[in-house]
Amino acid sequence: MTNSKLKQYFGKHFATTVNTAVTKAKEQDISNVEQSQNKQNWVCCPEIKNVYPTVYPVYNNKDCRKKISENPGSNIVHCLHCNRITLLENCYIEMNINFHLENQKHHFSVTAFPKIVGNFLQEDILEYKDNIDDLTEKLLLLENVDFQLSSNN
Repeated sequence: MTNSKLKQYFGKHFATTVNTAVTKAKEQDISNVEQSQNKQNWVCCPEIKNVYPTVYPVYNNKDCRKKISENPGSNIVHCLHCNRITLLENCYIEMNINFHLENQKHHFSVTAFPKIVGNFLQEDILEYKDNIDDLTEKLLLLENVDFQLSSNN
């Protein structure tokens, strides 16, 4: 084939131009080629040992959006990243959930983010920001759940 542009072929994306030539490959012996292993790390049905949801304020500057350590009792927060000061009530609220899992004597510490957990539970988990005990109980009662770890665990 010549003078054509191939964009997608069997689920693969190719960058071609009209000058690219596609020709039939020579016969190859692929019987000894190792199958590529799935790079996804799965922890299948681990026991959830404990769960720790963390709710924290995030600075409201769209160029910053860094986690803020608040001073107890203070309504003012200072962002150490962009050196700006705002009221605590003006900050965004974020959450992450730390799971400690055990599977066949292997221990895993996994951080899950609200979008993923919310999609799994089919609800907005940020609604639990003022009462994380209900969310913690719901997560501890999960059974037969597989965890897919990122490539860096």
